[in-house]
Amino acid sequence: IISQDTIEHVRNDERFVAEAHRVLRPGGLFFVFTPYRKTHSTSPENPYHLREYSPESLLRLLREHFPSVRLFGRRAGAALQDVEALLDKVRRHDPSGIRALIPRPIRHFVGSLWLRLHRRRPLRRISVEDVEYTEGPPEDSTTIVAVCTSRA
Repeated sequence: IISQDTIEHVRNDERFVAEAHRVLRPGGLFFVFTPYRKTHSTSPENPYHLREYSPESLLRLLREHFPSVRLFGRRAGAALQDVEALLDKVRRHDPSGIRALIPRPIRHFVGSLWLRLHRRRPLRRISVEDVEYTEGPPEDSTTIVAVCTSRA
């Protein structure tokens, strides 16, 4: 089971994890991706999140059902950070989020033109190699990735 940026939106996270465990076959894997926070929060800045997890709080929740839980960190690599920083210079001129009304392919086309103008890779050349994973989420992670194994 893969839960990508979901658990922070679920009202009953304990039940969510219990159900994932129940439906997994013995030895099955449950992958949980959620935003990294240094401390657990039940009143996050993101209005769509019900809570945000620290590595410790996520580990406590998952270990109630899974005998094996390994945590990793995910963050943008250097090239992706460079691209994001350049695109953020444009994004900050749209504080009301009007760009969300423009279809994604058009936004990506314009973003790629902007990047080329500044001698950077276009968005279509950004790949999975531009994302870094580390064992044990360091504080500069943007995402916690938990790999849970059900009982064999």
